[in-house]
Amino acid sequence: MTSEILREVERLDGLRRKAMVDRDLAVLDDLLSDDLIYVHNNAMGEGKAEYMEKLKSGLYHYFEVAQPELALRSVGDRVVLSTGRTVLKVKLPDGTNKTVDGTTVTVWSNASGKWRMEYYQGTPRPQG
Repeated sequence: MTSEILREVERLDGLRRKAMVDRDLAVLDDLLSDDLIYVHNNAMGEGKAEYMEKLKSGLYHYFEVAQPELALRSVGDRVVLSTGRTVLKVKLPDGTNKTVDGTTVTVWSNASGKWRMEYYQGTPRPQG
């Protein structure tokens, strides 16, 4: 059962990353918990509504969201922790493009028969 859960969460996280690039708000709305806490690599935190609004407005414009390293661990059958390296290619509000290379932690939960991301924390990786 645990390996099935981990495969499902890995699949859903892939859908989340694709939806970020595609700005598919319907998919993200389905995958992100209404209680989401999203902390960016710059330490700015926000909830789901604020994050979704910034995606919709184009303030957040992702060209690529890659996860070259990913480790998943279940905590019982209702919580999955994931850690890994995430590389984001984004357009900043001033119009410049930037690559953000970070280590991320996410928490997924299955509180009502559906997996949703509850928490995202990005931390910049050392440069050089």
